Amino acid sequence: MKGLYANIHAKRKRIEAGSGEKMRKPGTKGAPTAKAFKQAKKTVRKKYDMKETPMEVKVMKLEAKPEEEEEYKMESEDGEAIDMTPIKELRKRLRGK
Repeated sequence: MKGLYANIHAKRKRIEAGSGEKMRKPGTKGAPTAKAFKQAKKTVRKKYDMKETPMEVKVMKLEAKPEEEEEYKMESEDGEAIDMTPIKELRKRLRGK
């Protein structure tokens, strides 16, 4: 027996291949309930012995992300502040963001 997410991914693959199926809307008969998703989350935690799921960790990292501006502040040898914003913008463009 496969899990909830395995079934969802399998159905998406079939739909992409042209099966004619459609994903059920939340709340309709046969659609996964909030309880089913909650149970699937518990199962993942138990299976991999985790406190948080990978998605929860990702969300926590995004929420706790420090301001990017801090790493672009520098001081010259004279102790004057140097504005590194142009370099920050250039790095973003080079990374494709």
